[in-house]
Amino acid sequence: NSEYVMAEGLRKVQTDTWDAAEAGSMGELPDQETRGKMEVDPMFKLDYNSKKKVVPEKIRKSDLRELYAMSKDREDEYALNANLRRTFRTMKKEELAREAEEARPKNFSFPLAEEDPADAVEARRVQFTTDHAKIGAALRRQAKVAESIFVKKGQAKKVDLACKHRKLLLAQRIQARSKEAGAYY
Repeated sequence: NSEYVMAEGLRKVQTDTWDAAEAGSMGELPDQETRGKMEVDPMFKLDYNSKKKVVPEKIRKSDLRELYAMSKDREDEYALNANLRRTFRTMKKEELAREAEEARPKNFSFPLAEEDPADAVEARRVQFTTDHAKIGAALRRQAKVAESIFVKKGQAKKVDLACKHRKLLLAQRIQARSKEAGAYY
């Protein structure tokens, strides 16, 4: 192995090597002679493997004791944490309710009643009487806008007839809606 020569702005990073024996994940592999005996004699193989497994069982028992003790300690922490989360959830609900209350309009000197679906249905059914004078003025305005500046004698009557036709259609629509909804007069 060779190393590179460092230039400007670089620094050397420590390299760690992994050793299976240090980690304890894998024991030493048997040498060639032992492997040969294990292939030939199954009882030797069983004996050899059982001797290697005795030590990990002792280690496992001590690890289990440590885990049990640690879980006992953590049990209280879990209960405290669960209680704290429950408290935060209730606080969050209260805060959201307070924000919703603050978001409601405050234009009146008295508090508004809650919305009721029955009120909304009734409000859709109510139609108020219309001011026919305003409708007539709007139709005359519309006729003037649609009318050409250069009106010939015969065309003026046609524009008036179209205006009257629109007016009749509008009146018919208003009457039909008021009959359907049972409007108040």
